Amino acid sequence: MKVHPVAAVEIEVSPWSYEEETKNVIAAAKQLGVSVVAYAPLGRGFLTGQIKSRADIPEGDMRLQFTRFSEENIKKNLKIVDELKAIAEKKKITAAQLSLAWVGSLGSHVIVVPGSSKKERVLENMAAGQITLTKKEIAAINKVLADNVVSGDRYFGDAVDAHLWG
Repeated sequence: MKVHPVAAVEIEVSPWSYEEETKNVIAAAKQLGVSVVAYAPLGRGFLTGQIKSRADIPEGDMRLQFTRFSEENIKKNLKIVDELKAIAEKKKITAAQLSLAWVGSLGSHVIVVPGSSKKERVLENMAAGQITLTKKEIAAINKVLADNVVSGDRYFGDAVDAHLWG
């Protein structure tokens, strides 16, 4: 049997996808010297604050199949976005930049991979790489996450989510 070292692990990491399993993967990767490629750091666009209802999601978009994007759950999850936006406004950055900087603050081995199809969003996302969060700001973000349970599953429901972590 041949063995090849693992260079990176790709997982979803964002302020609304930061479950215990995610924390464990990030910690284990650090211990093993493995990079974490953090996809969907903006919660599939939700954490930007631009999605306030299902009507803001284009027809045919796969997010319409996810329970986190049901009308009921969007309304519940907007509290998280509003609280993150308040922290971002104090720092004079966008909620998206705050989320990206927070994911980046999880470790030097965490590579933040936001996606966008718009030039202005790409530039905004790139600027987040220059943002350093203070311990107080990180604590405020962590408090938002601790005080607010995310409503809805990451994908299509509990049965599918169970396959993510075994």
